Amino acid sequence: MALRIAFLFGGTGEEHDVSLDSAAHLLHSVPDGITPIPIGITREGEWHRSTPAELPARRGAGNVTLSRGTLFSESEDLRPDAAFPILHGRGGEDGTVAGLLESLRIPFVGCDTAASAIGMNKARAKALLPEIPSLPNLLFSPKDIPHAPAEILGALGLPVFIKPNLGGSSLGASPVIEES
Repeated sequence: MALRIAFLFGGTGEEHDVSLDSAAHLLHSVPDGITPIPIGITREGEWHRSTPAELPARRGAGNVTLSRGTLFSESEDLRPDAAFPILHGRGGEDGTVAGLLESLRIPFVGCDTAASAIGMNKARAKALLPEIPSLPNLLFSPKDIPHAPAEILGALGLPVFIKPNLGGSSLGASPVIEES
């Protein structure tokens, strides 16, 4: 009997389109013995049984209902054996979907809620795991941003790589190789 795996993609975060691309590639590579259940999450947070290509056009009421251990789609019991979140950045990698799946008692691929939340927060992860080698870094709050260039040049020099502390790794990251 084939394993029924719910593939969750899209999402409300800024990396929605990255997730659609990842899901499209992954769903083309599903091995024999797995029955994929593709479930897209729109930018508005609606869950639909759909392919990555169909998802951007979806609007209106969501058609996937969540219940303990089960997903339903238009009266179809989708009861997955597990879920495979293919969600990037906020609303996915940050532990929100892991927490939802944990509360529904649906096994899933990836870290639990706490590990996902800590891993998404770059500064917190570095503080909790100082023994893991990493490059020198600085953390700025929004109010400190006007002073950041001078502090970066003084402490780190160039080149540097700027990333949002609570963002994923695909969007919002920029290399800086010269002073402007």
